Amino acid sequence: MYRLKLFFNLLTIFSPFLVLAQESLIIEGKTATANGQTLAYVNIGVLGTSIGTVSAPDGTFKLYLKEGINEEQIVRFSHVGYESKDFTIASLRLLQTSIVLEPAAIDLQMVEVLPDFKQKKWIGHKKTKAVTVTNFAISNKPNQNLGAAIGRKFRLGKQATQLKQFRFFLSYNDFDTVRFRVNIYTLKNGKPSKLVNTQEIVTELLPQQRDWVTVDLDPYKIITKGTIAVSIDWIYHSEKGKYLQLPLTIPAIGTTHYYRFGSQNKWKRFMGMSTAMELEILK
Repeated sequence: MYRLKLFFNLLTIFSPFLVLAQESLIIEGKTATANGQTLAYVNIGVLGTSIGTVSAPDGTFKLYLKEGINEEQIVRFSHVGYESKDFTIASLRLLQTSIVLEPAAIDLQMVEVLPDFKQKKWIGHKKTKAVTVTNFAISNKPNQNLGAAIGRKFRLGKQATQLKQFRFFLSYNDFDTVRFRVNIYTLKNGKPSKLVNTQEIVTELLPQQRDWVTVDLDPYKIITKGTIAVSIDWIYHSEKGKYLQLPLTIPAIGTTHYYRFGSQNKWKRFMGMSTAMELEILK
């Protein structure tokens, strides 16, 4: 491994044309709202691939492309509460303006009279000691796995349920700053499909924070039922740091683990395994 690393370091030093080639594979830009305001944490990626990123707090982004990629492949920009926008790679290269996303139309749902919620409990998987881990960060590849998401399935039953808190366990984190976005999905064909939450739910960790991370869902008044998936999306990190890991229990009988490698990639489903994630619910 050390020989391979040394080889690439020497190759970079003595091959200026390689550096130029790598720079030509980066598309840079900025995301904004229709009124010109910065739009942070937009998911950006080549559809159905691991190539993707997330725009920074100031809306800027760098999309790293593979050499020889088909210029007609679609790059999608998406954000909760906004209409998605698609470009071919070729057209995106030529774009001189910010990527502007328009607010999404809000469907007015039928009002349902609900009983008083009385029963509160935690559900999910709480085992934190595991031999296997699942990773967010890719060492030495800045921003190239932003938008990756890890989640699990939760069965709420037929009764209307309010989501109170969500928590997940980090086994390792050496970043000064990390931000995650929590998303709640309905399922289609056993995989995450339509977003339940209509607002962005972002949580920031303390420097090098590990152990349990708790996110308060109460302000969002999320009421749902049936079977759902809850995920954490990696949307921001400081320059200093390399590793971000969650424990992965294998086997975990009767559980389902989800992983999305790339912000616009398809979800992968893994039966019989789970990260340490729990939901506090109120019925």
